[in-house]
Amino acid sequence: MARSSSSERLEGYKTKAMSRIADEMVRRGAKISDFKFLVKGVGKPQDVVEEIARDILREITWYTQNTFTIQMDRKMDLAQLAKEAKIDINFLELNDPRLAPVKRGKKTLEVKIIRGSYGQAWSLLKYWEKRKFRPATLQELLTLISQYKSLADRLTFLALGSPFKNRDYPGDTLYPFIFTELGSYTYPKKIRKLSYQKVDLQKEILDSSRMIFFVKR
Repeated sequence: MARSSSSERLEGYKTKAMSRIADEMVRRGAKISDFKFLVKGVGKPQDVVEEIARDILREITWYTQNTFTIQMDRKMDLAQLAKEAKIDINFLELNDPRLAPVKRGKKTLEVKIIRGSYGQAWSLLKYWEKRKFRPATLQELLTLISQYKSLADRLTFLALGSPFKNRDYPGDTLYPFIFTELGSYTYPKKIRKLSYQKVDLQKEILDSSRMIFFVKR
């Protein structure tokens, strides 16, 4: 009986939430053709629906839960952590000596999500440094995802605590980041991937799709 009641509540909330989203789309100029596109359900419409759902979940995560506690088990190396977090690591060698070294021992850490749209990268780091927070390392982010797996489908993780130099362009500093690649119509499976990107902390303004994670000192 309780299960039926819970299911009914879920359906009620789904209806109300979709109605609010649809009303906002209309307010912004949506037409009947836009809604027809979304309800087709296959191919490009399905891709759009998945993107919208991921964006909504990302915003909800930001507004409702932006602090997490993780249990670091530093006996595990980066490759083991990536496997535990179910992340494809083909794009980055986790034994690369340029990455921040893995720390050993067990520890409980407080991790906070910060929106990339906060401003320039350097000012973001300075602001949280004053509040006794430092950027999370790749090891810490992999631990976070392994313990909160649903986050990986909602957010793009940027590990500003694990910078390393580009061999081909020594002046560039690269940072690992973790993202979820949405599947296609023919191959619908989502894949979590680890890659890296260039970030100039002095110049770059981080967009809101990238979340920066900070660890309490």
